[in-house]
Amino acid sequence: FWDISKGVCVKTVCGSNIKTQSLRFAPDGQVLATGATDGSIRLWDIASKSLTKMLLGHTDAIWSIGFSPDGEILATGSDDNTIKLWNIDTGNCITTLQGNTDRIKAVSFSTDGKTLDADGQGTNNIELWNIHNRKRIKTLTDESDIIWSASLSPASAAFPSETGYLLATGDWDGLLKLWDIETGECIKTLSSHTGWIVSLAWSPDGKILASSSLDKSIRL
Repeated sequence: FWDISKGVCVKTVCGSNIKTQSLRFAPDGQVLATGATDGSIRLWDIASKSLTKMLLGHTDAIWSIGFSPDGEILATGSDDNTIKLWNIDTGNCITTLQGNTDRIKAVSFSTDGKTLDADGQGTNNIELWNIHNRKRIKTLTDESDIIWSASLSPASAAFPSETGYLLATGDWDGLLKLWDIETGECIKTLSSHTGWIVSLAWSPDGKILASSSLDKSIRL
């Protein structure tokens, strides 16, 4: 754990001798979830810097973690090709979602907590899931390239979408695309990078999108 204002490490924790390769803070900043290569997820209390729960159920490495906006549900994507939803209070697995045929490299909730998007590495599609009934709503397919990263935007009336949400995807060839999740259509393509786009992040107001690439650049 690092003190950002001072730039110093204030605490080092070790849950196991297994490599940690994904992590995410809860919306209230009080809990940190970490995912390990053995398929385990650990929940850490930020105030005490102590381990509070271990979530077991995946059979392979955890690649992605996402909290629902209210912080009550944790979504995890794994090398076992599944997404699991977890109750943070009890530590129990609520359900397992399976659709993509490859590792789940990215998961993210919509800001209303009703929709989850999942990106399977090495595929050209993104799956959208209804959190309440646990059913797949839609699959968005990029006919021209492999999708490497994805992120749902915050809701904004300025977006040309009936839902107020856009899905951003980063391609293998460095193209960044914006999708209307209601129609499933790509509404804009940006030639932004010369290498794979490995991660995407929206600003809280949805006005700025950041992308990072293997071309060693970050672009806004």
